[in-house]
Amino acid sequence: MNFTNLLSILESKNILSSELFNRYLEYQNINLKDNEIEDLIKFTAKIFEENRDLNIFNGYYIGYKIPQISKEFDLLKITKTSVINIELKSGANEEKIKKQLIHNKYYLDSLGRDEVYNITYQSNKDEFYILNKEKELDKLEIKDLIKILLTESTLHVDLNTLFDPSEFLVSPFNNTDKFIEDKYFLTDHQNEIKKDIIKIIQENKNSFCAISGKAGTGKTLLVYDIAKETMLNKKKVLIVHCGKLNNGHIKLRNNHEIDIISIKYFTKEKINNNYDLIIIDEAQRIYQNQLSLVLNNKITNYLLSYDKTQTLSLKDGKYGQNIAGKLFEEKIKKHFTLSENIRTNKEVASFIRRFINKKEPKLEMQYKNITIQNFENIETVQDYVKNLEDNGWTYISYTPKGKGEKGLYEKYNINSKFLQNAHDVIGQEFDNVVVIVGEKFLYKETGELTYNISQDTSVPYMPQKMLFQAMTRVRKKLKIIIINNPEILERCIEILNLSK
Repeated sequence: MNFTNLLSILESKNILSSELFNRYLEYQNINLKDNEIEDLIKFTAKIFEENRDLNIFNGYYIGYKIPQISKEFDLLKITKTSVINIELKSGANEEKIKKQLIHNKYYLDSLGRDEVYNITYQSNKDEFYILNKEKELDKLEIKDLIKILLTESTLHVDLNTLFDPSEFLVSPFNNTDKFIEDKYFLTDHQNEIKKDIIKIIQENKNSFCAISGKAGTGKTLLVYDIAKETMLNKKKVLIVHCGKLNNGHIKLRNNHEIDIISIKYFTKEKINNNYDLIIIDEAQRIYQNQLSLVLNNKITNYLLSYDKTQTLSLKDGKYGQNIAGKLFEEKIKKHFTLSENIRTNKEVASFIRRFINKKEPKLEMQYKNITIQNFENIETVQDYVKNLEDNGWTYISYTPKGKGEKGLYEKYNINSKFLQNAHDVIGQEFDNVVVIVGEKFLYKETGELTYNISQDTSVPYMPQKMLFQAMTRVRKKLKIIIINNPEILERCIEILNLSK
């Protein structure tokens, strides 16, 4: 993003045609709306009338957006010890101004500067506001603003190296306190969906909505945010998780009085408990008899969240799409789709897509956060994985077959310190994930990753799906340990561009 002088924008507006001025803004990577440009011009002119020290006007980032989450700041000025944020408004009330500046403070505090100034210029009133240490609004005199703007020289930095999107992408399960304290951000698209669903809930006593999207698109955060908002509106909410509850679920239920149950406890009696909204999370894993309870109920609102690619068992794969189709035909009137990956960084997401399907188009991308290690046998891997866990990695194993039997894929599970399998981590996310790929993984002629079950026909869960589930839990770094599988090793090297 360009480092911009505000006087250049002001003077260009005065002397250039509208067409050329807009082209100049495009060159500067400035994507503000027309009314925001007008506010910027008015702001700059007001400062210029008060003080003509050119240092005041130099070194601004205009309309910067944090990658992946699209959090935008109108004006940013970064120095060695401070960060100055100025928002441009026209007609906003003080409560909205305060709420935005508090939100901005959360993001800007992450830069670790001694001082963070969160300021709004209200153009229709020609007034300045600043967020004080107690997170309240104070009027700011222009002479005091000038002092802030002249504190020290601006740093010319790449903002994308300062803001790490993964720090702001909160999981209700792995970052429970941040979720409860509203220290997270929804994208504009998520907020639009939320607004529509909240309206449907308020206006109906029996409605069906669905949110679908692949891993990393923010489904879980969105549906839990909708649950929290609905509860704040004094309505009764039940969250049904189609799987085993994790520690985050239990913490939300026990410490914050959010009614969460596992799908196995979902009964007609539970439904009849006067809920205003029942959320079915990971609905692609719901079974036919459980779906019937939903279809036959006419006394509450339902919100289903699902990802049809995240089925784990043969039973899920066989019935999941048919169940979804039937539900859509009979009940669902509003279906929302999340398409943009906001949790997993684009590099990791691209690698996973190309790993699970050889026909996925090649991208010009450096995979700096993907590493592979190749071994001959599991014994060597045991200590290696434990060492990785000691250094901040999360190892995710394959779900055991159960009932005293073992699937052949289970020989690649190791006894780690914090053993979590593919079913345990549904809906969760971790910074650094390590997975093990054994010898029976291979690619079909179609290019899709699969698992040779010729000697393991009674396996209840699909290993390739469990591997995909584990890999898509990553936020930052992914490590793949390959054991005695040249085909998988060759594919990874091909993706990582290491082959000669």
